[in-house]
Amino acid sequence: MSHTWIIDSGATDHMTENRGIMSSFTSTSNFAVLADGFRTTIQGVGTATTSFTLSLAYVLYLPHFPFSLLSISKITKILNCTVTFFPDRSVFKELGTREWHRV
Repeated sequence: MSHTWIIDSGATDHMTENRGIMSSFTSTSNFAVLADGFRTTIQGVGTATTSFTLSLAYVLYLPHFPFSLLSISKITKILNCTVTFFPDRSVFKELGTREWHRV
């Protein structure tokens, strides 16, 4: 399944509006505060299957959110990687395995 993610250097968590891309899921009723100060309901947390070669854990499910965000700070910490931005793509390089992931 193809699904577009917006890479966000300011997001503290991965977020998606698409429950269909989540391979595991735990319901919750917490709240998230968005960049504009708006509070929205987090209806669950899970692992998202992506169209690129990364599996994203701890993804917040926000059904009323307009898109999916990939948190740069979270992914670089979890994967112990660097990110390089190009005009037409972004590339993550794991520091341990030196494996590249194109986004």
